[in-house]
Amino acid sequence: MPKTATREKVVTKTIKTSTNGSSKTAVKKPVESEIAAVDIYDVKEAQAEFNKRRKSQLASIKKLDKEFLREMLYEMIFGRIFERK
Repeated sequence: MPKTATREKVVTKTIKTSTNGSSKTAVKKPVESEIAAVDIYDVKEAQAEFNKRRKSQLASIKKLDKEFLREMLYEMIFGRIFERK
């Protein structure tokens, strides 16, 4: 499974410098604890979840009427052809 890329958060704070309403914006680098953690996947756990979901999805599909499934497939293909044009 692909890992998602994360960027460092940039924190901006407004600092008042005078009483006449002018202000400066300071950019602060995040502290190590403020950086979002990169998603780490356990491959075996992900495969087990995939298989579990796949079994339940296949069971749900088998309960549906075949004519209804054909109609869904037709609509999906029709939409893709329409988008290409």
